[in-house]
Amino acid sequence: MSIVNLQHLFEEALSRLARGEYNTFISSASRFANILNLDLDPSIYFYRAALLENSLNASPIVRLEFSNHVLGKLLLFRDEVKFEACMVRAEALKVAYQVMLRVVEFLEREMHNSILRIVSFWVVRDIQVGESYVRSAATEEFSMLGSLLAKCLLCKVPVEKVEKLIEYAFMVNGVAGALKYSDPLRKMEYAVKLEEYRAKFKVAYLSINNEVSPRLAAFEENYGESENKLLYELNRYWYMWLEKKPSKLPAPFFIIPKSAWSSGTLPRSGTISLRPYRFPPFATRGRTILNTVYGVLGSGKTMLLNSLACYRLDHNGFGLRLEIDHHRRLQAQLMATPLHRDHPAYSYLVDVLKLRPRPLDVISLVVVRGDSDLKYANPPLKIDRILYVENPGAFHLGSLWETLFKPGRLICLKFVNMHITGRAYTSLLKSFLEFRAEMRKAPMFIQIEEAMMGASAKVSMMYSRSMLISAEEVEILVQGIRGLGLSGDFSSQRPSYTIVSVRGQASNIFAGHMAPKDVEAIFEGLPEKGSFEIARQIISNGSISFNDNYKWFLWIDKSSGSVNFIRAAVPPCGAEIADRDPVELFEEFDLLADGWNRVKRLNSEPLPEYEEFMPEKELEIKRKGEKRRRKDEISITL
Repeated sequence: MSIVNLQHLFEEALSRLARGEYNTFISSASRFANILNLDLDPSIYFYRAALLENSLNASPIVRLEFSNHVLGKLLLFRDEVKFEACMVRAEALKVAYQVMLRVVEFLEREMHNSILRIVSFWVVRDIQVGESYVRSAATEEFSMLGSLLAKCLLCKVPVEKVEKLIEYAFMVNGVAGALKYSDPLRKMEYAVKLEEYRAKFKVAYLSINNEVSPRLAAFEENYGESENKLLYELNRYWYMWLEKKPSKLPAPFFIIPKSAWSSGTLPRSGTISLRPYRFPPFATRGRTILNTVYGVLGSGKTMLLNSLACYRLDHNGFGLRLEIDHHRRLQAQLMATPLHRDHPAYSYLVDVLKLRPRPLDVISLVVVRGDSDLKYANPPLKIDRILYVENPGAFHLGSLWETLFKPGRLICLKFVNMHITGRAYTSLLKSFLEFRAEMRKAPMFIQIEEAMMGASAKVSMMYSRSMLISAEEVEILVQGIRGLGLSGDFSSQRPSYTIVSVRGQASNIFAGHMAPKDVEAIFEGLPEKGSFEIARQIISNGSISFNDNYKWFLWIDKSSGSVNFIRAAVPPCGAEIADRDPVELFEEFDLLADGWNRVKRLNSEPLPEYEEFMPEKELEIKRKGEKRRRKDEISITL
């Protein structure tokens, strides 16, 4: 078993201990004892306790036999058996604690670091939750014991110091259990013992807690400081490229050195040297550039997409950005503004990356059937272009693409209405591909953010006609992207929902934090070699997406089979700010129009119906119907 897997198993066991799941913790310790070939085995005591508890409801003769076999003494009464069973479990927990101390020593020796630096920070959070979680008054000591033992393991407190603490906790639990089985004459005796053991437990608990809690608090404080101390330094090539062309983004992302992640444990302090990578912006002869970007909400997908878009636009590319903006976040439209000073990444962009915030040339297409549809497209922007169409599912821009086309310009689709936009999405894509076929030499790219329209595997979308059509159109796009010489980026929160052709034909995979089912979808079809095992562990860890110091993405270059981790370069164009409405940013940069009557129209008349896009099955049925009608007409004529 790899050291990374061992670390994750230890973290899971520690988390279970903090939550008071002692049986699971003891089982994990037994497994560790076998893995490390230790002469300790807590499962022996665990099974002995189970034998005693199984005899509680048996006959007195059976209880005598079991107690004699397990303890070497005869116990007739059930209350005595219950109490002794708890004490045997206490021995099991002591041995399990000893085993875990050995595991701590092993991890520190192999990973050359303190255990507090090795375990993930969420384990400490679980311990804190365990401290505040008490199931009932009867098991209060058990709840308190688990979280404290977890802290003791992280602080490497020897077993001799916690033995009495464990015994008192199980004595309290044993007496509480014995009260249920004792006769009335002995209940008072047990009630006195219960208060006595609780008092002893409290004294032992406070003594040990006062020793380890300050040490753990110091670790948390240092952890927060180390988060701030984790610095990124840029390779000299970044500044060399910036000096030559100061108005261009030198590279869309940086390579994270393998030394920072090859162990599977991410650094929390020190400096990481970033190497800018001049990713090929466009498809070249014999090589397709089809990228998939996966990650949960807030993992940095949009930043990476914006960075790739800005990088290509700076290389005189012409791009189409398609997305369904349910929440009117206007992410693509915000790229028409420079990165705002209030954005968390502004100082990093200016002070570290040495870039100058600037807007991009963005045209926002608003597809409507009439002016009444414009109420769904607020707010009106100066970068908007209204496009009237008779049928959103069947129109063609034709010569209007020549009006829109300009090197360094991005065309995006403004949210109008789910039904209308879904159909216009398909028409625009079809129209763009035909335009591309006529202008093969111009560098162009296409981006589909939150590739829901290509996510035909999602149950809720399989029965939506417009989405099924769009998914088929994306399928056609992916199949023909090499012949058209296009570069493409597809992003999604759920790779398992994305159509198979996109996943299978991707040239590059970029993946942030993912759920376990989606992790398998990312790695399907890849050879089990190299750094894939470690890469799986890291993208399963939320810290690469939810920690501002990271925002890393796994990068798999499928043509070479290489595995790297990257960090997106902050593009100098605008991006959403969590606590600000995009409308405020548009207003600040004078991009808001007074009303829709001030927004330019691409054409004064609605575009006529061009060709109804429909799935192949529907198209085949329609063609068969036309053939049948022609046959009927012929037979009538004769």
